[in-house]
Amino acid sequence: MGRRGRRRTGPPPWSGPPRAPPRLRADRSLMPTAVEEVLRWTSTATHIMRTVTEPVMLRERQLEPGDRVVMWTPSANRDERYFENPDVFDIARRPNRHLALGAGEHFCMGAMMTRTEMRILFTELLDSVHSIEQTGPAVPLRSIVVNGLESLPVRITAT
Repeated sequence: MGRRGRRRTGPPPWSGPPRAPPRLRADRSLMPTAVEEVLRWTSTATHIMRTVTEPVMLRERQLEPGDRVVMWTPSANRDERYFENPDVFDIARRPNRHLALGAGEHFCMGAMMTRTEMRILFTELLDSVHSIEQTGPAVPLRSIVVNGLESLPVRITAT
């Protein structure tokens, strides 16, 4: 799926002061799609591995019981067959059928809480923070299981 070997994740690419996207600051009705785009862009879980239980043909390749298959979430969430301009961070992206929270029977039980917490956090930041300035290098978390940052030094300026 998507672009193999290209792993672009991490914090959303807010640009220029103020660090919160001016478009979201100006139009709060974009909050639901902004939350979904942050989820797509950050893709916390790196991958999901499953074992084939019955013979199946997948993209002209025969898979047999016992074969292992892996879905790399950041790649799936940048798949140009499903996302127009997949490497562009777009807070108004529609549709946005990302897999950051899984799918089907493996959909995250805490998805609703995650989205609610993100909406609250972003609303509070937009209401009380003028800018967030990165003051040092982002240090990626060294993990094959979870994407994220070990640290990201910032300076926050209140409104």
